[in-house]
Amino acid sequence: MSTSGTSPASAASGRRPARTAWYVVLAILVAPQAGCRYERIVRYDPMLAGLPGAESGTPVIRADGRTFDPLAAPKGGLRQEDEQGNVVLHSKSARHLLIHIVQTIENDEGELFVEQLLSERTKLEFAERDLDPMLAFEELKRRQRDVFTLYNALPMGELTPGVRFRTLGDNLYRVEVPRSWGRAMRWRIMDMVRERGNFRLRWFG
Repeated sequence: MSTSGTSPASAASGRRPARTAWYVVLAILVAPQAGCRYERIVRYDPMLAGLPGAESGTPVIRADGRTFDPLAAPKGGLRQEDEQGNVVLHSKSARHLLIHIVQTIENDEGELFVEQLLSERTKLEFAERDLDPMLAFEELKRRQRDVFTLYNALPMGELTPGVRFRTLGDNLYRVEVPRSWGRAMRWRIMDMVRERGNFRLRWFG
């Protein structure tokens, strides 16, 4: 996919403005996945599902009699430090991931975002086009109002009443806000990839 006949690689190399490069790549990231098979998550038992009026696009199914709360922070917190003093981010739910994205934008932590919050699939697409994945962070900073609007619309993440949460297959998940919630929302979708026990950002749409 290209813009005005310009490839992402040539745009990134200086013959076109860098902005053109990430426009092209981001357009690819948010494009519908051809041949995706839509299915329901089969093990999902949120603690809040039993509250009156609570809704979810995912059915509640108990596993081994235990309740899983995707809003609960891991022991030690969402943001921890290892023995070497390196920051380690834990994203066990969509809400956790959004919290980290907002914080890295506010703190201008681009390297941390790319290393621990951006999915390997997305980084691979940048690499295949000779583009720096840091462009993804720069785009989120440029559109931080859209990111924060979606963040505020999902106070309970995937458990927010009325929100659709589904799997697209191959560890790819989607959280989607209804269009009826407001035309002002430029981004209503967040796609996530589950990698090594944490959710990482595929992209917004």
